[in-house]
Amino acid sequence: MGVPALAAIRALHILEYFEEVRGPMSLKTIATHLELPSSSTAALLKCLSDLDYLSYDVETRTYLPTLKLAALGDWVPKRIMADGVSDLVGRLRERTQETIVVTALNDLYVEYIDFKVSHQYAGTYCIDENLRFPSGAVVVTCPMAWYLLKQYTVARLERIYHRSKAKRLFDARALTWKMFLNRLESARQSKYIVATRWPYQSSAVLVTTVPVLPFGRHVALGVGASIERMRTDLPALLDLIDSELAQLPTIDDTLVTAGKETQRRVMEIDALPGFLTP
Repeated sequence: MGVPALAAIRALHILEYFEEVRGPMSLKTIATHLELPSSSTAALLKCLSDLDYLSYDVETRTYLPTLKLAALGDWVPKRIMADGVSDLVGRLRERTQETIVVTALNDLYVEYIDFKVSHQYAGTYCIDENLRFPSGAVVVTCPMAWYLLKQYTVARLERIYHRSKAKRLFDARALTWKMFLNRLESARQSKYIVATRWPYQSSAVLVTTVPVLPFGRHVALGVGASIERMRTDLPALLDLIDSELAQLPTIDDTLVTAGKETQRRVMEIDALPGFLTP
């Protein structure tokens, strides 16, 4: 990795740390957290300040992100809201009182487009209800990815599987190539997937596609709940999701159309094999 790339990564880590602290910080605090020399940290902070992404208070000798940084990516949620996805997530969480996620594929990982945690889920698993961007899940073992991978060729799927295996992103002994293909075949045959024991032993996620393409990308919708509630309330959840999705604008797209053609077929999959717990 070259010096410019390393500097860019460190600069992003500084900005991420500000997101965590949410307040002004000194050079020493930042350098200590990132385990970097003070000289290197000072150079990065000066660069970010010169670009007007950080402000420096001479009196307190602390740095703070500027509104320029805050506005850098604010167009992304605005665009998602314009597509109706953000409103959909909010309504579903209020109506189901469960965790709602919208995801897209990002190479070997799943990118969270929107994420809202239920109060009960946060209390059970000690998760911050305001958590916006959980760390990326691995495509091979993430139920939200299986629905989206239906459009890929077998050759492309095999590359994803073996690259993920080489990086040890999942337990290949528990999830073989054949088992992975079987999961995707189940997704192809159904409009909804109920993946049990994901991301926790006692939880499950109900997955389908969304009939809009934010930024031209296919996205999947997930509703997380306990396994017990998922099985007990499944018919009501399906009715609710169907009614909400019907309010979104329809598009002429192969993946979305294929999902509609399966009507309300639901496939239950045990998602635990291959999943590496944090």
